[in-house]
Amino acid sequence: MLGNVLGTSGVFRGVLDGSTTTADPQQLQGDLMNDPATRSQLTIGSVLMGVGTLFGLWAIVQGIVAIATKRGRGLGIFAVILAVVAAIVAFSVYIGVAVALSGAGS
Repeated sequence: MLGNVLGTSGVFRGVLDGSTTTADPQQLQGDLMNDPATRSQLTIGSVLMGVGTLFGLWAIVQGIVAIATKRGRGLGIFAVILAVVAAIVAFSVYIGVAVALSGAGS
């Protein structure tokens, strides 16, 4: 959702293609937040990203506890590996969608 919003915004597209080189981060944020549809999608996307982050951190903590207490050590190792891989995949997909929708990838 966040990749879609950022990728279809003209502000982000200008940064990627080099036409907006002197804009500071505050100006870019202001331009993104001026559109009500973009603002609501960014809010929903941010909430979903926060919930996913909390579940990922919970998986890491539960995995470490399982490993340290030797209760479910195999599943604990699996949980830690899965949480780390999921974070990498999520970030890669987020960046890939933003770049693809902005037109810079084509």
